[in-house]
Amino acid sequence: MRMENTYQVKNIIDKVLYPEKKFPRSLFPNLITILTALYRDKEKIISSENIGLIIEGPEGIEERVCKIVGLKALLNNDPGTLVLIYRDLMYKYIFKRHTNKDEVEEIVQEIITRLLKNKIKSIRKRFNFDDPALPTFTSYFLVTIRNIYIDIIRKESRGKNLVDNNMEIENYGDNKKSNMLNALVLEEEFRKFDALLKLYHETGSKLNLTLKIKYNIPIDDADILSYFPNCTSHEKKLFSRNKGYFTKNTKSMEKITPVFNKYEKKSNNPDTLRKWTSSKLEEIKRQMNRIHTGSPYNNSTISDLVILYYKWKKKRGE
Repeated sequence: MRMENTYQVKNIIDKVLYPEKKFPRSLFPNLITILTALYRDKEKIISSENIGLIIEGPEGIEERVCKIVGLKALLNNDPGTLVLIYRDLMYKYIFKRHTNKDEVEEIVQEIITRLLKNKIKSIRKRFNFDDPALPTFTSYFLVTIRNIYIDIIRKESRGKNLVDNNMEIENYGDNKKSNMLNALVLEEEFRKFDALLKLYHETGSKLNLTLKIKYNIPIDDADILSYFPNCTSHEKKLFSRNKGYFTKNTKSMEKITPVFNKYEKKSNNPDTLRKWTSSKLEEIKRQMNRIHTGSPYNNSTISDLVILYYKWKKKRGE
């Protein structure tokens, strides 16, 4: 690497391609060192073979670094280096979850072997770096690691209690380092859940409204008007002020049911809406479990996911 560009290259890796906000150094401690060394080695090959990647100027250097050590380039050309920069994160993820700490290193090595043998090829086909609506690569990668881990535990019969199939969803939203891994995994879970909600089309706005009612999540006018466009101010107050509609033996549900009946032109009793919402939630739970190795979602964890999903949406301003 030309000495006059060494600082620029490190700065591009540190600030542009792998910023602290997305790649916290507590989880990626050797990232800059590894990628700088890779860039140096690649540049020597390029220079000796006159491949034609020499681009002058600050913008040219940034493009050149991205083509060599960007995430997409690593996934396609240097999967070993990609796994290496994620190794510390993998280790911390497994160490946090596995009860027998003496087995962690062995499990991490097995995960790496499986990644390089066949999973990387699958990730190349499935992950689209050009779609900003998709979860981050790190969250996607962590879910892959999690699924491999569960598969290893099951197949090798290390014990029934060595892995918790439930999603780690407690304390999401805190800025504590101990929760960073949970947040990364959950980001993809939220997007999967969001995609499932969108499949409901005509009943989506009703489901969104009833889920918020069920879990006492604040309801705004947009939620109400999405399903009841001609809702009166009195009816809005019924939604926005009352809580506990889905609690058994409460009279509150009796107040809200007539609003649904009015606009749906039905004569359902209060329990009908509870059952409708519960049935839709059960459908979503089954769908979420189908896209995972094992069945991580039960009634408790799907409820937690819904509540945290709406917190996530609020943080994003949606």
